[in-house]
Amino acid sequence: MPEQKVHKLMSDAKRTNVLFLMSDEHRADVAGFAGNSVIRTPFLDRLAERGVVI
Repeated sequence: MPEQKVHKLMSDAKRTNVLFLMSDEHRADVAGFAGNSVIRTPFLDRLAERGVVI
């Protein structure tokens, strides 16, 4: 398949964005979106509002 055709197919395809954040120094409830009212995590809270938190 010619390279130009591959790029066209890739640009036309609907792609899902995945962001995986991992930290080994925190408990699950230290972020604001997890219910913590003391620690402020506005950027993580905004990401959590737009996506799925597991």
